[in-house]
Amino acid sequence: MPRIALVIVPVAVLLHYALRHASREEYPVHEKGGILVTGASSGIGKDAAIELSRKGYMVFAGVRSQKDADALVKEAMATLKPGVPGSDKAGMATLKPVIVDVTKQETVDSCYETVVKELGNLPFVALVNNAGIAKTYPVELMNLEDAKWNYEVNYFGMIRVTQKFLPLLRKTGKGARIVQISSIAGLLATAGTNPYSSTKFAMESISESLRRELHPFGISVSCVNPGFIKTNILEAYSELKAEAPPEHVKLYPHVLSKTVMQKEKEFQNEAPTTEVTTAVIVHAVSDPYPQLQYVVGVAAGLPMSVTAFLSWLLPGRLFDALLRIG
Repeated sequence: MPRIALVIVPVAVLLHYALRHASREEYPVHEKGGILVTGASSGIGKDAAIELSRKGYMVFAGVRSQKDADALVKEAMATLKPGVPGSDKAGMATLKPVIVDVTKQETVDSCYETVVKELGNLPFVALVNNAGIAKTYPVELMNLEDAKWNYEVNYFGMIRVTQKFLPLLRKTGKGARIVQISSIAGLLATAGTNPYSSTKFAMESISESLRRELHPFGISVSCVNPGFIKTNILEAYSELKAEAPPEHVKLYPHVLSKTVMQKEKEFQNEAPTTEVTTAVIVHAVSDPYPQLQYVVGVAAGLPMSVTAFLSWLLPGRLFDALLRIG
C-alpha cells in the first residue's frame, strides 16, 4: 500500500496542477484606470499602492487620517528614481491618498464620491481590499469585544467597500479586478490565531461567492494569502499575547509562553519584505491570467505554499502533530 501511495500522490499533484493550468481564464488587461487600495497607511497596502501608481494607474490610497496621507506621499517621494518611468514625480502624481475608515459608512461614501470625481472618464479597474487588523488570543480567554472588532474591520469593512464600488467595477466590465488581501490564516488556523483567522476564513468564503457571482460580468476575484511578512501587523499580532497575565500563560503555555513568543519573533525576523506581496498584487491586477490564489511568505524556512499544500494533503491529526513539532 505505501508503494502505491508513493505513485498515486505525485500523480494526483501533477494532475491537479495540470488541470489548474488548463482551466485558466484570460481577462482583458486595463493598463490605465483607477484603483482603490484600502489600508494603505503602511505595510502591504502602502507598498502596493506606490508600485501600482508607478505602473501608471491612478491609485486611491485609503488611509485613516491626513497625517497618514502626508506620510504616504512623503515616503513615495523619498523613493523617486529620476529618469525611471513611473518612478519620477510624474509617476507619483497618480498616487492620491484618500481618507477612508472601512468601519464607517460615511467615509466609504465620501471616498466613493472622491474617486468618481477624480476619475473623470477613466475606468475604475480594480479594488484591493487590504484594510485589516490582527488581535489574537486563545478562544477560551479572548475578549469578545476584540473578536467583534476583528470582524468589524476585516469582514464587514471589506463588505462595505466592496458593495459601494462594485457598480463602478461592473460598469468597467470585462477585465475589472477585485484583489482580497487574506492570509495564510484564512487557509489554516493554528493555536492562538483566532479571532483573526476566522475573519480570514470568512473572507475566503465571500471571495468564492463573489468570484462566481461576478463571473458573468467578466470581473476577476483573487485572494492573496501572505504568511509571515515584515509589516506592522505582526507587532499587533503579538501584542495581546505578549501582555498575557501569568495565569493565562500557565493555562496555555503552548500558545503564550516566552518560548512560543520567541519562535514567532524568529519567524518575523526571517520573513520576506512586502516586495513579495506587491509582486502578486500587481500580477492579480494587471496580468491576463490572474490566479485565484497567491500564497506567499515563509515560516521556519518553509514556503507557505508548501505549508498550505500539506494542510490539504495530510490527515488533520497528522498535520496537527507536525505543527506541534515545528
